[in-house]
Amino acid sequence: MSQEDLAGLTCSVCCEYYQDGNRAPVSIPCGHTFCRNCLRQVEWHQQTNDAFCCPTCRTPHPDLSIYKLPPNFALLSLLDSFKIVGGERPRRCEVHKGEDLVYWCQPCATLLCGLCISKCHRSDHHIIISGDTAKLEKREWMEQIMRKMNKKLDTRFKNHLTDTVDKLFQLTIKTTRLTEMRDAIVGTQATINASSVGMEKILASEEKIHELQSCLEDIENDTPPTPTTTPPPSPPPPSPPTPTTTPSPPSPQSQSAGLSTGHPKSSSIVSTKSSDQNTADVVTCSTEGTVPITCTTTLGDLSPELIRTEKFREIECQVRYRHERLGKLVGVGKDKLALHAFSGQIFSGHFTIDWPVVSPHVPLSQCRVFLDLVTNYDMEHLGRVTIRVWEHLRRARHFLGLSLGLWGSSYKRSTFLRVQKTEYCKFIVSGGHHDESTGITSTEGLMNDLEWAGEYTGFDRVGQVVAFGGGRAHLDAVFGICLEENVSGGRSRCPFGVVEEGLGVMKKAASLMSASTQVQIFDCGIIFNVAPMNSSATGQEEIRNDEGTTGLSAL
Repeated sequence: MSQEDLAGLTCSVCCEYYQDGNRAPVSIPCGHTFCRNCLRQVEWHQQTNDAFCCPTCRTPHPDLSIYKLPPNFALLSLLDSFKIVGGERPRRCEVHKGEDLVYWCQPCATLLCGLCISKCHRSDHHIIISGDTAKLEKREWMEQIMRKMNKKLDTRFKNHLTDTVDKLFQLTIKTTRLTEMRDAIVGTQATINASSVGMEKILASEEKIHELQSCLEDIENDTPPTPTTTPPPSPPPPSPPTPTTTPSPPSPQSQSAGLSTGHPKSSSIVSTKSSDQNTADVVTCSTEGTVPITCTTTLGDLSPELIRTEKFREIECQVRYRHERLGKLVGVGKDKLALHAFSGQIFSGHFTIDWPVVSPHVPLSQCRVFLDLVTNYDMEHLGRVTIRVWEHLRRARHFLGLSLGLWGSSYKRSTFLRVQKTEYCKFIVSGGHHDESTGITSTEGLMNDLEWAGEYTGFDRVGQVVAFGGGRAHLDAVFGICLEENVSGGRSRCPFGVVEEGLGVMKKAASLMSASTQVQIFDCGIIFNVAPMNSSATGQEEIRNDEGTTGLSAL
C-alpha cells in the first residue's frame, strides 16, 4: 500500500491512524473526516464561538454535536483489511528493498527479512523465529508484567485512599491556623504601632511574636497542630446480646389497621471546593475516557485525635449518593460520625465523599440508626433515639436503608401512627417512610424476602424494635418499639434491633400521642465509630473491616 494511500487513513489533525474508540473516524457535513478525539478538542477550544468550524476548510457547522456523529465504518473496515490497527502498518526491509520483515532474531532483538537471514544472521548464536511468534511471546510477557503492576497499583491506591480524608482535614485545619496567625499578626502590629503603648504590652507582643514564629515553623515543617486538651478515648458501649428467637406478635389484623399503602417512587474521589473560609481548591482526577470525576477516598483513617479537636467542628462534609443526592456527615462526641439521610437538598460542605468509597469501610456491626423526634404542631425537639440493628437480618438492613434514604425514600418527615397495647406489651408504631420528591408516605417494603415468623420469632423485651406489618410486603416498612412489658411471655414475629439510647424519648413521644399530639421523625441516619486502619503497613493486600465484618456496601 502506497504512502499516499496510508495518508488517507490518518487523521489530518493528530496524524494518527484511525481505530475503534476515541480515534474512530467521524465525517462532518462538509465532507472532511477526523478522529472523534481531535474533533472534541477542537470543539472545546472553539466553545466561545457560535458554530463549530471544520479544521480543514473552516466551514461553520452550527448546532453540530460531535457526540452524535456516527463513525465512518467504511474507513474502519478498510483499516481492518490492511491490518493497520492501533497505528501499525506493513513494514519493509530498508536494506533489501521490497522484502517483508517477517522474522525476528532474538539475540539481536530486530526484525529481519529472508535475505537478512541468509546474508547476515546465519551463525549459530542467531536464534530466528517468526515475527508473529515473537509478537505473541512479547504480548504474553507484557500482559503478565502489567497484571503484577496493576495489582501493586491497586494495593497502593487503596492504601492511599485511606489517608486522603485525614490529609484533607489537616489541610483545612492548617488553612484555618494560617488565617488565625494572619489575624494575630495584624493585631500585634497594631499594638506595636500604638503611640501610647506601655512596656508590659511591648513584652507581651514580643512573646506573641515568638509564639507565632514557632507556629509558622511547625506549619512549614508539616507538623500537625497539637490540641491543647486531648481527653482519652471513651470505650464504646458493650453490644447487647441478640435475644434468642421464639414465636408470636400481636394479631396482623390489629397491626395493619389504619396504615397508608401508597407506593413510593424507588430509585460513586473526595472533592473540596473554594469558599470564603479559605478552604482548599477542587481536587479532581480523570478515569477512562474524557469525563473527569472527583477523586474518591475512604473514612478509614479519620483519627479519633483529629475528630476530638475543636477545629473539626468547623469542617462541613457531605457524602454523595447516586443522582446527586447528598447526606451531611458530622462529628458526634469524641470519635464518632453521623451520616444523615440522603436527600436532594443542596449543602455547602467543604468536601464531598462518594458513597461507593465510604460504604465498604463502615462495618454494619458498628452502625447505629438515629431518629430525631419532634412534635408536628410546634416542632418541639423531643430528643434523639439510637438503635442497634441485628445486621445479619435482611429486615435490619432494610431498616438501615430506609434510615439512610438509599432508595429515594426515608423515615425522615414520617409520622408515628399510634400507640398500641397488647396483652403483653405496649408499642409505639411507625407510619412508614416518606418520599421527599413526591411527598408520598408509604408503608411498602423496598427490599424483597424480608424475614417473618418461624425461626425469626423472639420474646418481647423493652426497647426491642420489631416488624409490625403482619409479614405482608405492602406493610414491610412499618416497625414498632416495645415501650413497656406488662406480662412476660409475649413474642414478636421478627425483632431486628434494640434501642440503646433514648428509650425515655420514645416513652415521652407515646405520652404525647396519647394526648392527641402528633410526633414525627424530623431527621434520621446512622452513627458509626471512626475505626482507623494502618494503611501504611507494608505488604497489605487489601483493606478489610474490623473482624472481617460486612460493610454498608452490602445494603
